[in-house]
Amino acid sequence: MKILQFISSPAAGGAEVYVKDLVKQFVSYGHEVFVGFLSHAADVGRSESYEIDFLRQLDEYGVEYFFIGSKARRNFLFGAIRLRSFVKSNNIELYHTHLKYGVVFGAFLNIPVIYTHHNITLGVGSWWRYISNSIVNSYIGISGICGKRLADYMKRNVDVVVNGVDKTRIAPSAKLREYPKDVLNIISVGSISPQKNYKLLVDSIALLPEKIRDHCVVKIVGEGPEAEMLALEKYIKLHRLEGIFYLLGNRGDVPLLLADSHLFLMSSEWEGLPISLIEAAMSGLPCVVTDVGGCSEVVGQCGNGKVVASGDAVGLAAAIDEIVSDPVLYNNFTTNALENADFFSIQEAAQKHINIYNACLSVD
Repeated sequence: MKILQFISSPAAGGAEVYVKDLVKQFVSYGHEVFVGFLSHAADVGRSESYEIDFLRQLDEYGVEYFFIGSKARRNFLFGAIRLRSFVKSNNIELYHTHLKYGVVFGAFLNIPVIYTHHNITLGVGSWWRYISNSIVNSYIGISGICGKRLADYMKRNVDVVVNGVDKTRIAPSAKLREYPKDVLNIISVGSISPQKNYKLLVDSIALLPEKIRDHCVVKIVGEGPEAEMLALEKYIKLHRLEGIFYLLGNRGDVPLLLADSHLFLMSSEWEGLPISLIEAAMSGLPCVVTDVGGCSEVVGQCGNGKVVASGDAVGLAAAIDEIVSDPVLYNNFTTNALENADFFSIQEAAQKHINIYNACLSVD
């Protein structure tokens, strides 16, 4: 099968990492896979070095890729023409977009169009339903709640394929965690953006009992616009937590950072089903997350942490306190993580995608 995957850019986002893992798995199954990008990472303020490594991995798997160009953000016809030309010249059999722009670009293709929505929010008006439904053959949601929201909006059937992670990236760091004694290493992974609500994370650490807070080292891994980075740094200083928080920026060694941590935190305002949360569970980390998107689905399946209400700094602090103050609970969570996280394997996700692809091609 000749499959074209379309994403925003070769950057460090969860959807992008997920698609990269999917592509590798499809190739291992014997399919010929192509990847289309809307733009380069630098065009949207993301890391150029990460893009180089991302593309290198595609090259290693013999995956051909191309860039439509940022001009297509303003000129949908330009994007549609560029995409159609690539599809025809490479005899693509099926087109799978992970970006709303990509749906419109697929308007002139005479092949099945699949669309995966990667978040709990839709961010479009009712007009989008009519455009999208006239183009898309099959919809995919990345968590139970995401699938339901999308189905309710589109008034169409939505297949749920939960996000998966390539465990080979995590395996060297997967281990039972020792109960933290002297230093409590906390990690959070995700872009510096309003979605991740790191100010809530700062608030929760500030609310911890002094005997815990003074032993915390909190590492935030992720890049973001300069204004967002500066605002977060200012907020940390306002709470006098400069010696506790470390903003590491974009990193290529997340599995190693997870291996050196005791607890994973996610303070998001909205999500789909975060890849970083699955990676944390696979590495054996207890987790505390806000109840947004599919976060509770991951923690519920893995049995490795606590879920608190979105925006609840007091609840977040209380959950952290409970986990790190109870050795038995902590050890149960890390054991559960290692035993149950394989539910979110990339192999399972890839096979479900192939089943959906085959169904679309047989109907077509």
